[in-house]
Amino acid sequence: HSLEIKAVDRAGNKTLSISEVKIESIGVPEITVCQDVFLAGEELLLIEGSALPNVKILLFFKKDEILVKKWEVFSDEKGNWSLTESGLFKSGIYKILARAQDSRGATSNPSEGCVVRVILKGITLGPWIISYETITLLFIFLFFVGLAIVIYLIWRMQRTKRAIDRESKDLKKKFYKEYQELREDIQAQLEMLKEAKSQRELTGKEKEMERRLLKDLYDIERVIREELKDIEEIR
Repeated sequence: HSLEIKAVDRAGNKTLSISEVKIESIGVPEITVCQDVFLAGEELLLIEGSALPNVKILLFFKKDEILVKKWEVFSDEKGNWSLTESGLFKSGIYKILARAQDSRGATSNPSEGCVVRVILKGITLGPWIISYETITLLFIFLFFVGLAIVIYLIWRMQRTKRAIDRESKDLKKKFYKEYQELREDIQAQLEMLKEAKSQRELTGKEKEMERRLLKDLYDIERVIREELKDIEEIR
């Protein structure tokens, strides 16, 4: 950089002096440990290095010169620093650069780049990245949820079937009871007509009553059979 100094006295005389000043950056950090291959979703990304003591280390994670992630760590009193990251990143070739920043805000030049090949152990869904471990846990969860639903539905079906069976038995008993009462009543009247018929000829009114009673008995038996059939179909 050029530093220009100009002096002017009261008479208006000017003196100009130009000096070259070299401004050097603070110490550039060094990346000493960097993985060649990072299995995202299965392991941790470990980066270590050295720099000036007690300074901030800015780490830049780039792909095709596009910044993907930025981390900040601090060096210790001996200048050592490290980063452990468990993030998920898409497969590809990435470069890691480091810069140091002191308490004044002065920032160093970037370090030499570290190239990392990322292999994603998972799938990408649009902007989301899901590891295979998460997918496995999700499938296990959905399996048990589905199993619980199936068990619940089977239990409900069995419970409903038992309720229908109980209702069917009650209906059967009710119909059998009513059928027996009607049948016994009709048969009693038919027996009276039969006894009268054995002693004399039935009148026209009695013959009509006998015919109607026989028809009623037939109709009642038919209705009972149909009702019982409907109950069985419901079951």
